[in-house]
Amino acid sequence: MKFKPLWLLLGVVLIVATTVAVQFLPLRLSRDERCVRNLSTTTAVTSVFVQPDDGYAPVLNEITNARCTIDINMYLLSDDVIIGALADAEERGVDVRVILERNPFNTYGSQNDVFVQLEGLGAEVIWSSGQFQYSHAKYMIVDNQVLVVTNQNFTGAGFNSNREFGIVTTDPAFVAQANAVFLADWLREDAVVGITSLIVSPVNARARIIELINGAEESVWLYAEVLRDEQFTQALDDAADRGVDVRVIVNPSTDDEDVPYFLDAFDHGVQIRVQEKPYVHAKLIIVDGTKALVGSQNYSYTSLDRNREIGMIVDDADSITRLTDVYLSDWVRAYPVDSVAISCIGSETYDP
Repeated sequence: MKFKPLWLLLGVVLIVATTVAVQFLPLRLSRDERCVRNLSTTTAVTSVFVQPDDGYAPVLNEITNARCTIDINMYLLSDDVIIGALADAEERGVDVRVILERNPFNTYGSQNDVFVQLEGLGAEVIWSSGQFQYSHAKYMIVDNQVLVVTNQNFTGAGFNSNREFGIVTTDPAFVAQANAVFLADWLREDAVVGITSLIVSPVNARARIIELINGAEESVWLYAEVLRDEQFTQALDDAADRGVDVRVIVNPSTDDEDVPYFLDAFDHGVQIRVQEKPYVHAKLIIVDGTKALVGSQNYSYTSLDRNREIGMIVDDADSITRLTDVYLSDWVRAYPVDSVAISCIGSETYDP
């Protein structure tokens, strides 16, 4: 009987052990580790998009390019194009998780069908935590490396007819903090700590937004679907009083409860114009032409202090130029109003 050399036997054992280890290695990696392992690291990039000008592409491209995970916290999600893209992602092995608001304002139960539909596609779906009056956030994290923060819901109107703004970034600080917020809300945890880059309601939004306006030296330009928080409106008045150019673009269907502020604002030199189309769902503040806040926050007590909301400040030149150009274009097309005209508009429209 002949014996094989010891080195040959050891080699066979090593090959078998390595094959088994490689076969089962992915099973021992978490979803986060798999994404980091499979994706290359690149220089951080931040860009903005505008609706309805840019349409589906900015969001759809990120979903289509997802390789590992898609985490979405969305107030309203009903668009068939986006749902179809999420279905395709699931089919190619991407893990999709979605947090939905169970009872959107004025549309009770409207998300039930979407909840069931997304579950049927293989996504993990939960209702938002009851600790918030509304989960009004609108953001998406792809492969733990890309963050999309928007004003818009993932609805037909959000992509096709409203004035909306969004940010896409690979900045690790923003992505990590968005991940922390998402995980806290997914696990129903009460607090989110260490949030310094993002603007998060009800964590730091009020303080950061008021600080942004109080620091303005030359201009504060904003769109406002809702304007009823007293501290926020006082900050605008104070800015105008110290000579800052304060401009506000609103809808013709401005809510009745916003009108008292508009009447007061004229006394402080705040300029207000009405935009008929596209509908102003935007939540954008441009300060001194050097930085801008884009997010889901409306300027109300509910939005700043009781909802879950996410916003982000950008200051790169390309983003500011794009946002400023769109604002000035809308400003020129909008029509100015005075105290008599503003007191005649109103409706029951309200975005919390």
